[in-house]
Parts: sequence; C-alpha cells; structure tokens
Amino acid sequence: MLAAQDGEIERYDKDFDFDRFEKDRLKPPEFYTVSFLTWAQQTGIEIPEYIMAEMGKRIEYYFDSKHHREQERLKFPEIGRQEFDLRTNEPLWKMTDALLYALGHESSNSDDSKINFLKYKGRAKRLMAYALDAQKAQDLKLL
Repeated sequence: MLAAQDGEIERYDKDFDFDRFEKDRLKPPEFYTVSFLTWAQQTGIEIPEYIMAEMGKRIEYYFDSKHHREQERLKFPEIGRQEFDLRTNEPLWKMTDALLYALGHESSNSDDSKINFLKYKGRAKRLMAYALDAQKAQDLKLL
C-alpha cells in the first residue's frame, strides 16, 4: 500500500480524471496487475516463472496502453480557472471543445484525438446527453 501511495504501482482508472465526487470512497482501490508485478520484481520479490510466462501478452499490452494513456494526457493538459474563463467567452464552439473545457482540459487541433480522449469519460457522456436533450426540447440557451 505504501508503494501504491508513492505512485510506484499504477492505480487503475478507466476514466483517469475522476471527479472527487464520483469516486466511491468505500470501494478499495484497484491497481494494474502488471504494474504490481513489475514493482515486485524491481524490489526483489521473486515471482514464480509460470506466472510471468502466463502474463507475457498482458505485460506487453499493459506497457503499450500505458504509453498511449500518457500520450493522451500530454495532448490535453489541464487548464486553470483564468484560462477556463477566457475559453468560455469564445464564440462558435464545437461540442468536443466545450466538453474538454468543461472538464478542465486544453483542446487540440485533431478532432479524432479529442473524440478518443472523451470517449470513455462518464462526465463527458452525461454533459453531452444533457446538451442534446436540451437542444431537442428547444430549451438550449446559448449565452
């Protein structure tokens, strides 16, 4: 648990920017198995060979997806309150840009990249559903 608290073992988050109100405080934290095994080996804990052989594909997939997650985070850095206020006063938003700013992230030039970044975010899905419902009801007020 100390290694996890120090960030040496990667915590599993499907949506890696959970709102503090969305986290289930009673649920124990989950960690990537491969991250734990890697940490264990580096600290001298011996992992049986049959486990490591069985985990071969998962290890490869973990490091590929970890690299992808890190690259996605770098493309969409967090923005501060001043930048947020500036962005919300800009006209002619696209929905993806509006969602990124509402979630506190900088936008990017690639529409595909924006969509992939937002695809698995629960808050983005709820915000989009709310905006689309308001538009269908002809109750969407653009200020």
